[in-house]
Order: sequence, then structure tokens, then C-alpha cells
Amino acid sequence: GETTVTISGLTLVRTQIRPGQEYDENGIVVKGEALLEVSNSVVFNQRGAGIAAAEGAHVAVRDSHLLQNDKGVSVRDEAFAEIYGSSICGNKFGVIASSFGQAVVERSFISNNEQGVLLKDCAVATLRNNLVKNNGDGIVVWFSARAHVEGNRIVGNGTGVGASDKPYAFRLAQCDQTLKITLEDNEIISNEVGIHAIGFSSQILLELIGNEITDNTGDAVSLGGLARAKVRNNRILNNGGSGIAAGPDSLVAGETNEISGNGCDLAGNVPPEVRSVQEFHVAQNEIHVPRDFPTLQSAVDAIPAGGTVYVHEGTYKGGITIWKPVRLIGVGEASLVGSAIAPVISLLQGVDDVTIEGITISGGEHGVLAYGSGTIDRCRIVGNQIGGITSQADAKLQVDNCEISANLHHGVYVAGDSEVTLTNTAISRNETGLIVGSSVSIVDGSITRNNVGIEVINGIGSGRDIIVQNNVTGVRIRGSANFGLVACQVMRNNDGVIIKGYPEVTQVQQGVTVTGEYVETIQTPSYPVVEISDTVVTENARWGIRAASKSTVEGRGNTVTDNGVDLEGPFPPGFREGLVPQTESMVLTFPGSYATLQDAIDAAPPGGRILVAPGKHEVKTVIITKPLTIEGSIQTPSVFIGQEEKPMFIVSNTEGQVRLVDLVFRGGKYGVLNFGSVAIDGCKFQNCLKGGVLVQGGEATVRKCGFIENNGNGVMVWGEAALKMEDSCIEGNGALGIYLHSDGQSTVSSSFISNNGGHGIFITAGKVSLAGNHIERNGKSGIFIKQFSPYSMTVSVHDNTIQHNDANGCTIDSFDDGSAITINENTIAGNVGSGIVVKHSSLAAAGVVRIKQNSIFENGDGVVLHGRTLTELTANRIFNNDRFGVALYRTPCFETNDQFTGIVRGTRNLFEGNALADVCPDLLDFLGTEAGGEYQTP
Repeated sequence: GETTVTISGLTLVRTQIRPGQEYDENGIVVKGEALLEVSNSVVFNQRGAGIAAAEGAHVAVRDSHLLQNDKGVSVRDEAFAEIYGSSICGNKFGVIASSFGQAVVERSFISNNEQGVLLKDCAVATLRNNLVKNNGDGIVVWFSARAHVEGNRIVGNGTGVGASDKPYAFRLAQCDQTLKITLEDNEIISNEVGIHAIGFSSQILLELIGNEITDNTGDAVSLGGLARAKVRNNRILNNGGSGIAAGPDSLVAGETNEISGNGCDLAGNVPPEVRSVQEFHVAQNEIHVPRDFPTLQSAVDAIPAGGTVYVHEGTYKGGITIWKPVRLIGVGEASLVGSAIAPVISLLQGVDDVTIEGITISGGEHGVLAYGSGTIDRCRIVGNQIGGITSQADAKLQVDNCEISANLHHGVYVAGDSEVTLTNTAISRNETGLIVGSSVSIVDGSITRNNVGIEVINGIGSGRDIIVQNNVTGVRIRGSANFGLVACQVMRNNDGVIIKGYPEVTQVQQGVTVTGEYVETIQTPSYPVVEISDTVVTENARWGIRAASKSTVEGRGNTVTDNGVDLEGPFPPGFREGLVPQTESMVLTFPGSYATLQDAIDAAPPGGRILVAPGKHEVKTVIITKPLTIEGSIQTPSVFIGQEEKPMFIVSNTEGQVRLVDLVFRGGKYGVLNFGSVAIDGCKFQNCLKGGVLVQGGEATVRKCGFIENNGNGVMVWGEAALKMEDSCIEGNGALGIYLHSDGQSTVSSSFISNNGGHGIFITAGKVSLAGNHIERNGKSGIFIKQFSPYSMTVSVHDNTIQHNDANGCTIDSFDDGSAITINENTIAGNVGSGIVVKHSSLAAAGVVRIKQNSIFENGDGVVLHGRTLTELTANRIFNNDRFGVALYRTPCFETNDQFTGIVRGTRNLFEGNALADVCPDLLDFLGTEAGGEYQTP
């Protein structure tokens, strides 16, 4: 209520309220209309706040000490706090104002807190004439809070002043107010970073007037995202990083600031007029350093636009801000050495026609940070902490005849909307040689000994006549990239070319290296388009070229040979030059005239036929990119013996059909890895490490085949691939019999699926039909359905015999709205668990499980329904099961805390001889009646 309480001379520490139990909330709490005055007091070691004001209360704290609490002073819910002449030290949060709280802090000592002052969620604060020292962060403002910061000394903190709208964080309140900080006449000195602001999704406004921002370890002012700053009459001197650094979406305006002696004065999207420059009025268009000017920055500032600065032999301080068209020409061995936390050379946004020639650039955060445009020629850019060259915004760079090496993160990073052309440039010994996020052209260069040679992430461009050699990964192309390689050499890498998409909706965290900001984005499914022509891909240890099944790969005339696996993925006819000339003969024999099966495949014309002699034939991975038939002997088997870690046949045709007839595949990672269109007839797959056949793309027709005792799975279908299997035997495989993980159409009929170590058939996606199969004696369930795909799935299980499996006959673990599962006219018997288990499906009408006209007997239970299920049972015979005929997974049927929350409908089911009860609970008796009925959890 309207109460005034005055506390003076109090020492309050965390107390015992009973033996062994500590009070774990706040020291002093004031709420409502109350006014609390605290003076000359100590509040110490509270687990909550030393002083907490809420619900419109008013607290005044004078000449007091708030020490080692979780929060020194907490102000929220429209409360108001005044703090004068106090020490706020050693707390997790010194002062925290949130949820429309207001605070005034003056003449106080705020030190050694994790965060000195934290304002968030529409709070407002005035901070005046305080010493904010040695905190983890000095002053931090989040979300829609506002602060006026005047006359303070902010010294020795991690970040002196920080601002962010921090997406995904918990919010106590929201308002339309823009986050704003006014900083006036402060000393911001010797912090790790002076001022750092990043607007992830909303604007942040900073106004800096008359501050002294000096001797900070990193940047004086760093802006990222949607941060906006007005800067005038500030002194920004001798900071280790940049004086002002701004990302491509940030804005800076201002004038009459003294900015000098920093690691780099200005970097990124900063207009040059914010920095006052002494005018030297040099008449000539040529300046020599050090003859005419002692420093390169002073020479750049003095030279007329379009002039030339000759940098003579010697080592010079880096951190050069280039803000107008100039030419920097090295004479002799001229070197620029920068600070590890600032660019050696910064091209500001909007500057054009800059030339940098014949200079060694090293020791910086970035060698060249380019928001502007120009040419870099005959330079060595080595040993920088992040990157050699980083281009951002709409920069356009021509990089010729350069060496870019030994930079810790990247050699060249093309980001934003920038465009870079690299000619006759050597990029080596970087973490990533070239990162393409925008547009790039590479001609006549080499990219060697990097972890990744070229990384293309949603970018566009091409490489011509380049050597990509001795990298861990030569070229990696991802996302929605569109990239080409023409007349290149990709050799002696661990992986040659890897082409992969983003197959699902995922959250990706991306770093923006200019300001150190991190922005979280949502990545939607996307796949690259890649053209590779007249390129040599050879002697790469694992893959020559590996492409995701949904990627688009074009090109022709490539030499792809002597790699661990030459090609894996979908490739057009003519993409790979044959190792032997193609003949006109439509029928070839192997071995016959050909030393290897790959030679015979290359020699066969499209539509040709290869007859394989009886006996055993050792094969390395063979690649088939054209329609043809490979046929073995019927009387005496034609057996291919593979290498354990490599697929035996990779079918990559994009036109016509490949036919494999009467062959035996033994060993190998997979017998057949398919990306194209393949028909497999009368073949046997045995002892393959991962599985007999993996259909990763395209379509496969499998008829009268055996998948016996493979170490992994029998058959796998992924992506959007399609499978049609009939009259086959899948038996004794170590894991799953058949794994259907495709959004395409899969049909399995008249096949025998037994004695596999895991489930007989595991279904996670797609449109699936199982008809006329024997599915028995598998180590887990006969059929297991668990939706992984974001797309609706349809499963029809019809006229199968599903018996004697070690778990359930059919387990339906989960599926989403819009999906439907029908189990119709099957014999489901003798399974150790239940005949059918349904759980966790949708309550929507379309997401129904229909169980109709099945014979379900001699299982542990007939049918068990869990959780949120919508199930219809019609005209089934459910008899002689060891426990229940149909039961809900809840008490009293089972000892469980689970609840059934679904719907059961049904009619005309025949029950008899189930040991414990035909139905449980008795409310399901309608299932055995002609009229039928429905049960829904109340």
C-alpha cells in the first residue's frame, strides 16, 4: 500500500530460517505503492536480489553496499529505483531493470559483477557519473529498453556497452519502443570491446556524443545487423581493433570525430566523413612513403583522388582505411603488418577504383576487408587471423597474380552481394581456400593444401583451368549453389568434389566475420546445380565426385579415374570419358578382351549387353552412366567380389535403364548403389557390409532376387526414390530386412522376409504397398512404421502372413495428420509381443489406422492401442491370444502411468479364446457387435 519505510545502518546477509535450510529468495522486497529508502546499509550474499522492487514500487538506495548477490538491485513491473553513491560489486547482475522498470543510477561504483547493468524488456534507465569497472560486461541493453548514459567512466570490462535484440530469448514484456542508447561525455577505456551493438531482427539506435573511447583491446565501436549509430564530437583513439566497424546492414552517420591510431580506423559500411582528416593540400598525384609521409595512412589521406602512393621497401603498420580512389604500389619488398583484431587494409563501402599492387599483407584479422571495389595485383596475403581477403556488400574485386596462404580461417571469402574474379592466384594452407557465398570467377590458379579447397554455399560462379590439389576436400558445393568447373584438375585430395544439398528445413547458425556477429537463419530444402566439363578428377583417396541424389549435375568429357570411388550420384551420359574407346558391338564379354569390368562398361554402346563369364571376379567400384545390360551365367554363378568399404556397382544413369541379370554380389559396402533407373533380376546379394541394394535416387525394380546374410540391411530406399520388388527373399541380414525411408512409391509383393536381426520391414516415409509377403521370425517387429518425413505417408498392408516375430507383428509407432495406414486381410500370428500395436498417431480424421478382415491369433496380445490413436477395427478374427484380444494401454489392462487419449471405432469383430479377456476395458465390448460403436476418452 501507500507505505514509506526507511532502513539505515542495516547489515543483511543470507540467514538460516531453520537448521539446514537457507533462505533462497531476495534480501529486501518492495511492491505496490510502497516507498523504500535504504541508506548506509549492506545487503550481502542473497540468492535472489539484494533489493527487489516490483509492481509500481519506488526504492531509493543511498550510500549502501550490495555485494555478492545474484542481483544487486532488481527493478521490474513499472517499479522505479534511484541509486546514489553506492557500491554494487561481485553480483551476477549489479543492477537489472526489466518489464517497464525504471532506474536512475548516479555516482555509484559498479564493479566485478558478471554484468554491471542489464536493461531489457521495455525498461528505461539513466546512468550518470558512475564508475563501471572490471565487470564481465559493463552496461548491457536488450530488446526494447532505453538508456541515457552520461559522464561515466566505463573501464576494464569485457564489453563496455553492449546492445542486442537477442532473438529466441525469453521475454518478460514487449512494447513497440525501439532499443536506444544515448552515450554522452563518457570515458570508455581499456575494455575488451568499447561498444558493441547488433540488431538481429529489429533496429538498434545509438547516439554517441563527446565520448572518449580509447585503449580498448578490440573495436572501439562495433555494429552488426540492423544497428544504427550517430557519432559526433567523439575521440576514438588507440584501440586495438577498429575505431568504427559496421556490417553491411548497419548504418553510421556523423562528423567531427577524431579517429586515429586504432588497429584500423574505419571498417565496413562506414562513411568516411565520420572521421575528421587533416587536409595537407598535396599538389602532386604521386607520393612516396616514407620519403614524403611517415605513415601510409597519412599518405592515403593526403593524396588527391586517383593518385598513386609508392610504398618503398620496409615494414609498415597496417590498419589502413582507404576511403577514396587511390593506387598503393609496392616498391621492393614492402610489407604491411596489422593487428590481429583489425583488418590490415579496409576498403570502405562506396569507394571504387582502388589498386593495391606488390605489397605483402599480413598479421591482421583480415588481410583485405573490402566493402569497396578495386584490383589487388601481385600481393602476398599471408598469416592473417581470420581471412586473407573478405569481400562484403556490393564490392567488386579483381585479384591477379597473388599468393594467399596460411590464413587461419579462409583465403578468400566472397560474401553479401560482392563479386570477385581471381586470375593466376595461388591459394594454399588456409582452413578453407575459397568460400563462395555470392559470385566468383577463378581462372588459371591453384588451390592447394587447405582443409577445404573451394566451399560454395548458395553462391554462384565457375573455375576454369585451375588446379585443386592436396586438400582434405577439394571442392564442396552446398545448398542452392550454381557452380561450374571447366578444364580443371582435381587431384590427390581426400575427397575430390562433394555436392550436397540441404534436404530438410533446418536451423543454421551463420557467422558474419566483419563484426563477429552471429545470425540464426532458417534453411529451407535446396540442392545445387553443378556443371563439370573437360576436367580431370584423379587420385582422390575417397571420392572423385560424390553428388546428392536430388542435385543436378551436368557436363561431359571428364576424366574421372583412380579415385577411391570415382563417381557416386546422378550423372548424365557422356559425363565421364570412358577409359577405353566405345565400340559398336552390342554384345561384349567379360573378362574376354577387357581387363576390368569398368573397361567393358566403358566400351559398350548405350543399350549394349555384357555377358559375364562364370566364376569369381574381383571388382573395384564400377560406374554405370548409360543404359545397358550386365548378365551372368545361370548354370554356374557369375560372382563379383567387392571391397569392404566401397560399393560394387554405382548406377548413375539419367537416361534409359540399366539391367542386372543373374549376378551374385558378395562383399563390398553395397552390392548396388542406385541413383538412376535399374532393373535387378535373378541376382543374389550376400555378405555386403552396409546392405545389398541402396536405392538413393531414381527407381529400382527387383525381381526374383535374394538378399542373404548381409552384415547390415537387405534393401534400403532413401530420398524420393522408388522401389518395386516382387518374388524375392530377404533373409538373415544383420539389421533390417527392408528399410523404406523414401517419400516416393515403394511396392513389395510376394516376397519372403525372415530371420533378419532387426525389423523385417521398417517404414518411415512415402507411399508403401505390402502385399502377399511372408514376414516372419525377425529379431524385432515384422513391420515397424515410424514417420520421419515431413510429408504425409500412406501404407497399405494387404494379404501378408506376419508371424513368429520376436517383438510385434506390426508396430505403428507414429504418423502425422494427413497420413493413413490400412492393415487388411492379413494373417498375424504367433508374434512374441502383440499382433498389432498402434500408438501416438494423429487424432485428425485423415490420420486413421484401419484394421480390417485380419486373422490375429496366438500372439502375446491381439491389438494394443496407445496414446493419441484413431483406430478402426472391422470384421477381424481375433482369437487365442495369450493375454487380451484388443486392449488400451492404460490401467487396469496394463501396469502403467500412460493414458489412452484417442478414439476407437469398430464393428463385427469375432473374438474367442483370448486368455485374459477379449477386450480391455469392457467399454470396448461394442467391437464385437453388429451395430458397433465408438469409444473416446472422456
